[in-house]
This record gives sequence, C-alpha cells and structure tokens, in this order.
Amino acid sequence: MLNPAVGNAIENDAGITALTVYNQAGQEQNDLSHMDSNQVIRLEGTVHLEDLQVAPDPASYSLVFEQQNASNLSDWNEIDRIPGPVGGNFSWQPGIDELAAGNDTYRLRFAEYTGGDTVCPPSHLNPDSDCAIVMTLFIDSYSPYLVNISVDDIQSWRDLQDDTWIPPKANQKFRVIVRDIPTTPDSLTLNYWVEAQHDANNNRIPEPSEYRAIPMMPDSTDVNGNTTYFIANIDCPPTSDCIDDRQQGITIPSGDPAPRTSLFITGTDQSGNPVGGGAPGFINDLITYIGKESRAPGIYTFHINDAFGNPLTEFNKSMYAGNIYHLLVDGKDENGWRDVQYIKIDLNPIIAGDMVIFYGPRNGTAWTDSTWVDILQLEADGVGPRLTRLNGNALIDP
Repeated sequence: MLNPAVGNAIENDAGITALTVYNQAGQEQNDLSHMDSNQVIRLEGTVHLEDLQVAPDPASYSLVFEQQNASNLSDWNEIDRIPGPVGGNFSWQPGIDELAAGNDTYRLRFAEYTGGDTVCPPSHLNPDSDCAIVMTLFIDSYSPYLVNISVDDIQSWRDLQDDTWIPPKANQKFRVIVRDIPTTPDSLTLNYWVEAQHDANNNRIPEPSEYRAIPMMPDSTDVNGNTTYFIANIDCPPTSDCIDDRQQGITIPSGDPAPRTSLFITGTDQSGNPVGGGAPGFINDLITYIGKESRAPGIYTFHINDAFGNPLTEFNKSMYAGNIYHLLVDGKDENGWRDVQYIKIDLNPIIAGDMVIFYGPRNGTAWTDSTWVDILQLEADGVGPRLTRLNGNALIDP
C-alpha cells in the first residue's frame, strides 16, 4: 500500500483547499465571477497537503495575487504576495491599487511549491489551467452620501443640525435620505442613546455599549438616486416606525445641561463602503438634541463699552476710528444657543450693509463684510468673540 487512494500520500502534493472572499464591510462574496467591493477585500482560506488536514512547509511555497493584463488576457501581472502561512490558514488583504475602478479580473495562485505537485482547488472555486482561483471584482469606491436627517414635526419634516432641540415623544419619527452610485444601501441602522433610558453608569456621556440600534428600511428612490429611509421598530406601536425618546425619571442639578439624546447612522452599500453618519459620543455623533419644546431666543439688552470698560450711555455717542469697542448682547434661549444660526448687529442701519457684524453661537465665531470694522481674535489680540453666562463665566455647553 504505497499508493493509497486517499490519506497519507507520500508525494506531498498540495494546494489551496478552501477560499472565502469578503469585502470591506465583512460581507461574504459568494459569486467569485461577480464580487461587489471597493479596493479593500479580505481573502480567507486554507492550504493543505492532498487529502490531509496537514499544511505543507510554509517555506516551500508562496501565495500570489495577480491581475489579468487588459491588453493580453493570457498574461497576469503580480499585484501582491505573501509567504506560505504557518499552519496553512490565511487571512490576507492584498494591496489593490487605491485608484482601481470599474471591473477587473484577478486570481489567487499557489505558487513556487517545491515539496511536490500543485493540486487544483475544489471545482466549485472554478480553478483555471494553472490551478489558480479566478475572481472578477466590480469596484465601487463611492461611499453613500447622507443628504439629511429630519424629524416628524407633525405638519412637515424638519431638517436637523447637530446640537438642536426636539420635543420628546413616545413615538418619535425620523427620516433619513441617502444618495449613492450605483445603488443605495439595502438598509441602514439608527443608533440612539436617550440619557434617561440608557445612561447605565450615570456619567451623562453616551458610551458605545449604551446605544440601542434599530433598522431603517428604504421607502422610495427619486429620479436623482436619493433614497428615503424610515425606522422599522416593532417595539414602537402602533405604527412601528418610531422610537421612544422621553426623558423621564431623571433629576438634573440646577445649572447643568438638560437631558440629551444622541443619534448616529451606520450602514454600507453592496460594495462595503460605509455611510458617513457619525459615531458614538456627543463629539462624533450625527445629531445631539435636548428634549424640549421650541422656544424662541430673546435679546434683552445691547451695550457698547470702550476699551476700558466704560459704557457708551448717550444715544448719539460718537465712536472713533482706530479705537477698540466691545459689543455686549444679553439674551436667553431656553433650548440652548447652538441651534441659533447667528446674531446680527447693525451699527449703521441708515446705510444698508455698511457696518453689519454677525456672531455664530454654534462655533463661537464672528464675521463681517464691512470695510470699516475689524474683529479682534483671541489668538492674535488676546481678546475675541465669546459666549458667557451673565456673571461672565464661560458657557461650556451652550
């Protein structure tokens, strides 16, 4: 019995016995003749001796990833290679050119084996005449673009920006619109954290493990490729298209920020490209909002001080070129200042646009198109635009 039909063959013939291909999102590509991915794929497989669960000597072969020559289909250009893996099992991300696009044909080859003959992979892997596994990759490098996220405002959908307000409800509804080429994702995931419900360690910070995840399913796609997604949540009756974001049973110390909700969107298209919908945490999420009814901001007083802190108290007080003046606005917004787009101050309303200054509470910056005014900046001048409490202390969370 020196030449048995199976097992313990002395020739030490070997080859690739198993292969699975994944795109960047970890989605298995079952059809090697049509794989959807970007330029990042992962090859997972096994190299064994013929009819044995034993790996050949890793020094006796290499694994080579090659691309078919577009001008001469019988030629293959080496793209990447690795030495034989110890134990025979490999998980490998070959280096496909980051500028690769369209569709190209590649193959994985068991190469330069010195221990015996090369055994072709199983027939379901469709090996070619060189016992290499051929695969066609359809490359899509475009990530889904999140057009907007909006909340059901009873009569219409209100587009949301970060750091805003939403009246809390037991059945809060959100809508997401995404655009992608060639097709939008089959589904998305809404990840949400409601402080009163999900802050397990009571630190008032959304930890990654504290978020809840629910699917959002496509409803319609317009002529421009914009797909609209709605929540699919059977735990939110009766319509199953909502979440409960009520902030109940939580006591907030006086002066601390109101209870907040954090949202971010995850999902990938068929090629594994991720949607840019934020990440866990107030800094990285897509939307942070406080649960309050809408309140209009109010401006109570407006003062002008000179560089020494002296107020200009007369109605027609003169301001002189070259001097420094401080514009002081006192106001209140019960929903927080970050949902205010800007505060506008017109120092010469008789001439339209002559001396108009804007201040944006969202990012603490001031700007003007006027040629008569220069705005001091903290880095260069030691003083600059800022938002403070009435006592002058910094407003950390406006």
